[in-house]
Amino acid sequence: MPKNAGNLCVDLDGTLIRSDSLWELILRALRHNPFYILLIPILLMKGKCLLKQRLSEKFGKFIKNLPFNSDVISYIVKRKKSGDKIWLVTACNEHLAKSIAEKTELFDGIYGSSESINLRGEKKAAFCESTFGVGNFDYIGDSLADFPVWEKSSTPIIVGTKNFAKKIQDKLGKKVVAIGSGAEISLKNSIKAARIYQWVKNILIFVALISSHRYFIWGDVRNSIVAFFAFCFCASALYILNDLLDIESDRAHPTKRSRPFASGALPIYYGFGLIAVFASASICLCATLAYDFAIIVLAYAAITMGYSFIFKRIPFVDVAVLAGLYYMRIFGGCVVIDCKISYWLSLFSIFIFFGLALLKRYIELSESTDTAKTRGYAQNHLKCVKLAGITSCALSLLVFAAYTQRSAKIYYEYPDVLLLGIFPIGFFLYKIWKDASRGLVDSDPIVYSFRNKSNYILMALFAIVFALAKPF
Repeated sequence: MPKNAGNLCVDLDGTLIRSDSLWELILRALRHNPFYILLIPILLMKGKCLLKQRLSEKFGKFIKNLPFNSDVISYIVKRKKSGDKIWLVTACNEHLAKSIAEKTELFDGIYGSSESINLRGEKKAAFCESTFGVGNFDYIGDSLADFPVWEKSSTPIIVGTKNFAKKIQDKLGKKVVAIGSGAEISLKNSIKAARIYQWVKNILIFVALISSHRYFIWGDVRNSIVAFFAFCFCASALYILNDLLDIESDRAHPTKRSRPFASGALPIYYGFGLIAVFASASICLCATLAYDFAIIVLAYAAITMGYSFIFKRIPFVDVAVLAGLYYMRIFGGCVVIDCKISYWLSLFSIFIFFGLALLKRYIELSESTDTAKTRGYAQNHLKCVKLAGITSCALSLLVFAAYTQRSAKIYYEYPDVLLLGIFPIGFFLYKIWKDASRGLVDSDPIVYSFRNKSNYILMALFAIVFALAKPF
């Protein structure tokens, strides 16, 4: 182990925190004043230092929760106990750096960028050498931009993978210390961020194909499959955008804090890249389908963004919007096969989706009082949400029963048999509300439905009823 120099200089971005302060500021600007984003290119043209300064002044106050690197914190505490002086030396704006680092109570001094000096690379190396003396400091960093500082330091300390640490060691030609790891772009984290498991909700696209009994027409099947993936890619882009915008509240949530961007497992800039990839893929698929379907997907994206920015904070309006987003998937499935959606399907969908949206909100309110506050709900809304949700689900069963007795005879040889379908649907709704009351359902009931193996038995029973009713 290399001998300690007595002064330990620590970087902030990607080192002390598993994120980048500049990108954190950009997210806060997008959340609190989206139009300010238009000024970023102009400020950047005048210099990165000025950009950091202006963003820090206007949006730094909104940065409250950050993912600190526990390995780095542990190392700093160990060095501090041994009597070393700990200094934060960062390219982050100095005022913002102080507001972030002072919470840790670990540092003897904090140095950061000003409006005229970007304390990065060669400038940081020169600053450390002039402030602490030649070879009289160790330095913890995480990127190639820190290489000039590692060169001047007594002991280079690398935050990153073993391969990255070895690469730096070979290039420096001296012993390094490797600790922890920062944000790392990986396929596993990318899939997690895209929430591929949420794609099951887009199976609703096929409801129109099945309810219209056109599942043997290849052209309609193909269009439905393409529409399914168009919605999937669009939804993933929107999920990532929502995670970026909600990064502050997610970090305060008991389970959402482990999401890739909230935890710092993926860098924020990579999130914007993923959004561009998924959005482009969705646009390309929409271009192969009816023009009306592209409008539906665009409307879906616009409403979802409106939900992220506005509607999710308005009690009961938020669940109505969620129910509408579920319904748009069924409507989109009708459009791609040129099928008119029936009155009964619309009414059934509205009630059941409104009930499941209320269930989703009930679960979130039960999990966290902080979530209740951010959503605009009070704790006494919990019983009201539950009652409204169960009532809406019950109404969907009544609609289904009425359909089998009034209009189903047009499409089924034995419509009375179809009435038996009320039992698997009703048992599913009863079970999911019961499980939610016991805290067994995660925040998305539809995803939970597909994860629960017993629900596949109910689906099979409904399929048997459907077949016995003999659709025309």
